[in-house]
Amino acid sequence: PYIDTVRSNYVQDSEMIGLKIIAGEVDLSRENAALVKMPLYRENEDEGGYQALLADMHNTPSDIFFNLTYEDDIWREVVQDKRFRQAVNYSINREEIIDSLYYGFAVPSTITDSTYDVDKANQLLDEMGMEIGPDGYRLGPDGERFSVPFEIAPFAPDFQPLAELLVEYLSDVGIHTTTKTIDQALWSERNAANQLQASIMWTPTTTWYQNNFGQGLWGKLWNDWWTSGGEQGEEPPEEVKKFFQILNRVKVSPPNEALEAVEDLKNNIYENTWYFVH
Repeated sequence: PYIDTVRSNYVQDSEMIGLKIIAGEVDLSRENAALVKMPLYRENEDEGGYQALLADMHNTPSDIFFNLTYEDDIWREVVQDKRFRQAVNYSINREEIIDSLYYGFAVPSTITDSTYDVDKANQLLDEMGMEIGPDGYRLGPDGERFSVPFEIAPFAPDFQPLAELLVEYLSDVGIHTTTKTIDQALWSERNAANQLQASIMWTPTTTWYQNNFGQGLWGKLWNDWWTSGGEQGEEPPEEVKKFFQILNRVKVSPPNEALEAVEDLKNNIYENTWYFVH
């Protein structure tokens, strides 16, 4: 009834994990064994001498982040405007993502507004004054084309196809978007140095007690300031401080009060769309 040993293996990239699974060399794999690979794993069960089973997710596998503290004044002016984040949120077709990437084995998030409404997205962008330029893309406050450059790393096989869909969705509302895949180590270095503008990564949002709601990605310098007691990073605006204050309540409250704090936290995320949960 006991396990004698637990051995973890590290490989160069996520594709190597898939090869090991097909060869029957893996007992358990977490994020990298994404649902998009399941048909391949099932096809090779007999030959590999294994059975591919799905477990309930303990995280949200492909959340989308804009770094609100990236050090560019034009970028900040746009992405720190809640209307822009709401517009992007309305432009994401989650039902299509669920059908095309996850074969229907998912439901849209309730921690953010999962409504798909291109007209509402365009209305919000128009209210911001982001006019359409001659090339069909919206202009930033400087009169130049505003662009969202996604940089992703192959931590999981669903990141790249999701990024490609995002390019289409944001283009539909006039937001120029690019996507680039970079090495995992480089991605981590760029994130730590506050050099990523937009990216995709999982978060343990569903396991709320971990207190990780992607704040190290969507508010890198603000999070550094909060966790260092103001010694590092950059002081956040009041609405972000409120978010961190609720996080602290979640950490220190007894169970019944912690659940109330979690509800406040969910409402705060829903209202402000700090990141885009799937």
